[in-house]
Amino acid sequence: MSDVIVVGGGPAGACLALLLGRRGLEVELLEQSRFPRDKPCGEGLLPGGLDVLNENGLAQSVGGEPLSGVRYHVAGGSVRAGFAGAARGLGQKRLLLDAALFEAAAATPGVRARQGARIDAPLVESGRVTGVVVDGEVHRARVVVAADGSSSTLRRALGLERTMAPRRVGIRAHFRLARRDTDRGGIQIFMRPGYELYVTPLPEGEVLVAALAHQDAVPGSLRRAFRGWLDGEPLLRTWLEGATQTSELMGRAPLVRSSGALPPPGVVFIGDAAASVDPVTAGGLSLALASAALLTRLLPEALAGNAAALPRFETERARAVRVHRRLGTCLLALAARPRLAECARRFLEACPTALGALVGLASRGVPR
Repeated sequence: MSDVIVVGGGPAGACLALLLGRRGLEVELLEQSRFPRDKPCGEGLLPGGLDVLNENGLAQSVGGEPLSGVRYHVAGGSVRAGFAGAARGLGQKRLLLDAALFEAAAATPGVRARQGARIDAPLVESGRVTGVVVDGEVHRARVVVAADGSSSTLRRALGLERTMAPRRVGIRAHFRLARRDTDRGGIQIFMRPGYELYVTPLPEGEVLVAALAHQDAVPGSLRRAFRGWLDGEPLLRTWLEGATQTSELMGRAPLVRSSGALPPPGVVFIGDAAASVDPVTAGGLSLALASAALLTRLLPEALAGNAAALPRFETERARAVRVHRRLGTCLLALAARPRLAECARRFLEACPTALGALVGLASRGVPR
């Protein structure tokens, strides 16, 4: 019998388990796959998420490439928003980020971490989730936290699955650049009608290049479309000239999922298991880590009998998700309307603080 079972050892789950363990709780951290494991993701961490790593002594073990802002290429030009003050983001492969955070969680007193754990089903007794069945064995806890990603096993098993419309898909690959004079100060997002290209600087001269698209805008194979979209961007084509592809193409569909109803008592959803946000806002990882930090503060209160603690977490998390989704909807709507996008770009060029404020809104995540 643990205080908390955390299902899913990605950034949200591993960070939460580590922080709860430091607070003296008995935590069981269960991950179905084995590290290092790869995962399709934009791999950009905005300042709100990096703050969580810095405040908890995790940034050095994670490593990564510093990011100073976000540049949007739209309607024949581009506009850049730097992060406020001395704030920085971080670019790091999920292959390394996830493994580093899981290893740190596993080394934390009070945390029993296990990889290769097959989650068969949630354990529901008298309408309350009281644990999970793992490889045929019952594991009980006072609270179960579902942090098992956008394809959450627990969300499906509890009948909470909901796919958001419109259906969006994504694909990505890594490249090691032949030239080091490329603008590597921040995330680059190329907004085009029906799709976007997303470039994140990574350590050792690598970049992640991802394509995000409406499914009905993909002409046949997504892999062929990805290559065509890269070739159609002169600036990106110049950056990738002579580059070596360092990872296989990996995709994800759909990009956005969510819980369709409030979960039953005894279980809390966090990160993409609760609600994934469109990668075009570049805020998914930061939202996950900031949510873990907030739940770390409120979950002990809930275990001590404060009935308002978990509803407060749900309210704050849902509010942050709405902010990201509205920002994403606005960006995609602009990309689909070139004339409107050009007007918006010119306005933001004349008033860069406006774009900075929007990026800052996405960067902050949830209150901690």
